[in-house]
Amino acid sequence: MVSDPVRRDSMPLPMPLRPTQVAAASGRLERTTLLDTWLASLLPARPGVALVAVGGLGRREPAPYGDLDLILVHDELPDVASVAQAVWYPIWDAGMSLDHAVRTVAQSVQVAEVDAVAALGLLDLRRVAGDEELAQRLRQAVAATWRARSRTLLPLLRAERNRRGQLAGDTAYLVEPDLKEGRGGLRDVLILRALADAQLSDQPGHAVEAAYNTLLDVRDALHRCSQRRTDVLVRQEQIPVMLALRLESEDDLLREVSGAARTIAFATAAGWRRVDSGRTTGRGRGWWSGRRQPVRTPLLEGVVAHEGEVALARGIDPGEDPVLPLRVAAAAAESGLAISPATMLVLVDRHQPLSDPWPAAARSWFVRLLAAGRGIVDVFEAFDQSGLLCEYLPEWARIRGLPQRHPVHLYTVDRHLVETAVIAGELTRRVRRPDLLLIAALVHDIGKGSERDHCLEGVEIVAAMTGRMGLGASEAATVTLMVGQHLLLPHTAMRRDPSDPATIGLIADRIEGRLDQLHLLHALAEADARATGPGVWSPWRAHVIGDLVSHVAAALAPDVPPSPSLGSAAGHRPDGADEGNTATYLSSQGSPESFRQIEDNTLRVQMRPDVDGFEVAVDAVDQAGLLSQVAGVLALHQLEIRHATVSSIGGRAQDVFAVRPLFGRPPDASLIAADLRSSLTGTLPLGERLAARERAYLRASRPAQPTEVIWYDDAAAEATVVEVRAGDRAGLLYWLASVFDEAGIDVISARVETFGSDAIDVFYLPMEGALTEEVRRGLSERLQVAADQ
Repeated sequence: MVSDPVRRDSMPLPMPLRPTQVAAASGRLERTTLLDTWLASLLPARPGVALVAVGGLGRREPAPYGDLDLILVHDELPDVASVAQAVWYPIWDAGMSLDHAVRTVAQSVQVAEVDAVAALGLLDLRRVAGDEELAQRLRQAVAATWRARSRTLLPLLRAERNRRGQLAGDTAYLVEPDLKEGRGGLRDVLILRALADAQLSDQPGHAVEAAYNTLLDVRDALHRCSQRRTDVLVRQEQIPVMLALRLESEDDLLREVSGAARTIAFATAAGWRRVDSGRTTGRGRGWWSGRRQPVRTPLLEGVVAHEGEVALARGIDPGEDPVLPLRVAAAAAESGLAISPATMLVLVDRHQPLSDPWPAAARSWFVRLLAAGRGIVDVFEAFDQSGLLCEYLPEWARIRGLPQRHPVHLYTVDRHLVETAVIAGELTRRVRRPDLLLIAALVHDIGKGSERDHCLEGVEIVAAMTGRMGLGASEAATVTLMVGQHLLLPHTAMRRDPSDPATIGLIADRIEGRLDQLHLLHALAEADARATGPGVWSPWRAHVIGDLVSHVAAALAPDVPPSPSLGSAAGHRPDGADEGNTATYLSSQGSPESFRQIEDNTLRVQMRPDVDGFEVAVDAVDQAGLLSQVAGVLALHQLEIRHATVSSIGGRAQDVFAVRPLFGRPPDASLIAADLRSSLTGTLPLGERLAARERAYLRASRPAQPTEVIWYDDAAAEATVVEVRAGDRAGLLYWLASVFDEAGIDVISARVETFGSDAIDVFYLPMEGALTEEVRRGLSERLQVAADQ
C-alpha cells in the first residue's frame, strides 16, 4: 500500500462518478460496467502500467456502497507516483472508499507469498485498464504462487477465517446475521474457490453458487436501503430489505439467508475436510498431510471411519437395512467425524424408508444419536442438507430456519432445538428416562411458527410424531406432557411463592402427581434456558426453579425403580407395555428351530432373534458371581447389553439379556456357554480380557457426566435397592456386578436398561446386616470408579 500522494498540479479531470450513481445502477453487472468505464478514463494511456481490480469489483460483483480495491501494477516505471495520483485523487474526490496499492509483478508475488488474506484477494484480480500483457503476467504469477505456497498459506488463512467467524457467529442462525464474515457467509465461498485454485478441491457446485448469489442479493438490498456500506442485517433494516426483495415477511427474509448460509457452511466444512485428509484434485493423494495407507476403522455395524470421515463398510447396501442411516448418524455424532459426502449420497439414493411406526431398532439408534452430545449439531445439519431429516421428521420443515424475535434468543428455532438436545445430553443422569428427556428436548418448541400458543400447538404436533416413532402409550403421554408444560416450572418459579400449598398443588396437578415427571421437566427447563443464549440460565434462575422443585418433590410420593420381575413363567412381556419401562422377555412365538441353545445338567444358554438384535437366556444353578460372569462373557463376545432382568427361582438363576452385536453376526450359543463355563471355573481371566479389548477400541465421545448411585430403602419389601446411572460401555454390567462379588454381597435380582448412551442398572441386595451406611458409602465409591474407569 502507498500513502496519499502530494496533491498533483491542476489538470483536466474526468467527470466524477458519485457513490449514489453507483448505488442506483440496476444490478451488479451494470455497476461493474459503470465503474470500469470511469476508472479506465482515469489511467493515462501508456505502456508498462495497468489498473487491476480485486475484491468485489474484480469478481464483477461490486456492492452498491462497497470499497474499491485497486492495484496499479507497473514495469518499474520511474514516474509511477504521478500516474497513481492521476488515478487515486479523482476517486477520493468522488467520495468513494478506496483500498489501493502500487506494485510491480515481483512485489505483488512477494506479498502473496506471505500474506494469506492478500493472496486470497489477488486470486480475483481482473484488468480494468492499461497494459493487458502486464496484467496477464500478474494473474499467472499470482496463480502459480498460490498453488506453490498453499501448504504454507492455507493454515494462516484458516486461522484468520476462524477468528473472524468466531467474532461474527453463524450467519445461518443469528437474528442479525453478518452476511460476509459470519460462518457460512460470502467470505467462505471465496475460500472454496481458493481451495479449488490450489487443486485441493472442486469448484463450488451449483447449490453453493446459488446460495452465494442469494446472499449477494440481500447484501445489495441492505446497502441500498441503509445507503451505506454494511454487511450486518440488523433488525431495523430487515423490513426495508424484505420489501426491496419482494418477500412477504421478515421471517421469509431470514429464512432465505439461513438456507443459503447453511448450504455454504456445509460445503465449506467438506472442503476443509478434503484438505485435511490429503485428497486432492491435481497433486496426488496425501501431499497435504503426508503419504499414508488409508485405514478403515470399525465404528458400528456396517459403519467405519475412513480418511477422517464416516463411511459405509465394504459390501454394505443401504437398501437392505432401513435403520442404517440412523446408525451412520450415531457413529458420526459419537466419533466427532463428519459423514463423507459420497456416503450421504448413497444413503439418500438407496435407503429404505422407515415403517410407520418406526421399528424398535430405529428408536434405539435415534435416542443414541441424541445422546451423543455436541457431535449431533453437524450430523443434524448433514441430514438436513440431504433431506433425510425432514423425511424422518416431516414436522421439522415448519421450524427450519425460523427466526426467534425475542432478544434473548441466539438461534433460529431449529438450531435451538438441536442445542437443547445437546445440553439435555449432559443432564440425563438426573432422570430415570433419559430417552424421553432427549426426545422432548428436541421437539419442545416444534409448535412455534403459528399465531397459536406454541405449547398448545406443540402438543398436537408431538402426538403425531411420537406415534410415528412408535413410542408406547405412557411414553408418548410423557413426551406430550413435557412439550405442553415445558414452561411450567420457570414461569411458576418467577411468579409464585414456591412454599405456598396452592403453588405446590398447581404443579403436582399439572404433572399428574409424578415425581419422575417433575425431574424430567426440571432437566428440560435447564436445557431449554441454557440453549437460549448466554446468561439465561443464571445462578439466581437455577436457584428459584430448584427451590420450587424441592418443595413439590417433598409433597409427592417417592419415585422408586420398577420391579425386576420376569413376569409370567413363560417370560412374556405384558401386551401394550412400554419398551424401556418393562423387563426384557423371552417370547414363545416362532418355531423351535429359531432358538440356538446349549445345555447340560447345570447350565443352559438360549439365543434367538428379536426386533432389535437377539435375546440370550441363561438358566443355571444360582451361585455367587454368576451375573458378573455372564455379563462379562457377553461383553467379551462384543454383544452390547440393551436390557436385562436377573432373578432366582428355586435355586436356579433365570437371566434374560437383550443384546445387539457391535459388529457382524452374534456368536453361536455354544461358544457363549463354553466361555461361561471357563469363566465360572476360573480358567478364563475375564477382567484382563475385557480390559485389553477396551484398550483396543476408542471410546465414543459423549457428554461428561458423573455417575449417580442412589440407594432406596423402601423400594422392595425384602431387599435394599441400589440404582446406578452411568454412561453405557462394553463390559459395564460386568464391572458393576464385580463390585458386589468382591464385597461378598449377593445380588438377589437385577434390572438393566440402556437408553441411548445411558445405562440405568438396578440391583436388589439382601437387607439383613451387612449394608451399613459405611458399607454403602464404600460401595457407592467403588461403583462410581467401576463405571467411570
